Amino acid sequence: FCEDRNTGEILVGTDGAGLSIWNRSENVFRNYKYRYNDPSSLSHNSVTSIVQDYKGEIWLATFGGGINRLNRASGTFKRYSCIDDSTGQNDKYTFLLYEDHYKDLWVTAFDDGRLYRLNREKDRFEVFFFHLTNLIALMEDSRGQMWAGDAHNLIRIDRNNRSHIYYDMGKPVR
Repeated sequence: FCEDRNTGEILVGTDGAGLSIWNRSENVFRNYKYRYNDPSSLSHNSVTSIVQDYKGEIWLATFGGGINRLNRASGTFKRYSCIDDSTGQNDKYTFLLYEDHYKDLWVTAFDDGRLYRLNREKDRFEVFFFHLTNLIALMEDSRGQMWAGDAHNLIRIDRNNRSHIYYDMGKPVR
C-alpha cells in the first residue's frame, strides 16, 4: 500500500493482478496490468512494494519484472532493470523499495539478488554492495543508521565505507 501525498489516492500492489489505484472521493479503482509486447505497461503483475519518493514520483517493485516508475499523466510506466554489472545478472525478482533521509532510493532483490541504489544522474539502479543479497527488510533508525534483514541476520550497513556487520538472529528479520 502507498498513499499518494499529492492526490490522497491509495495505491495497492497485488500478487498477480498488477496495480490498483483507489480514488477514495469517487470510490472507483483504476487498474494497471502487464500487457504483452507493450513496453509502457507495468512490467509484471506481482507488485511487492510501492514508494512515493521526495519528488512525488511513484515507484513499484515487481517480483519478476524489476522496477517501474509510474507516469501519472499518461498512465504508463518506465521500466528499470537491476543489473549486476560484474556478472551481467538481471535481478528481476525485486522485493522492497526504500527511500532514506538522504533521498536515496534503494531496492532489494531475491534469487541471490543484490542491494541496489538509484543513481539519479544516470537514471539507473546500481549495485551498492555485492555481498548483501536476498534482503527482506531495510530501514533507517533515528540516527540515520541503515539496517537490513535477511533470512537469518540483522545487518548494520555503513553506507559511507560500504561495509556491514551481521548479527545472527537465527530467524528471518523483517
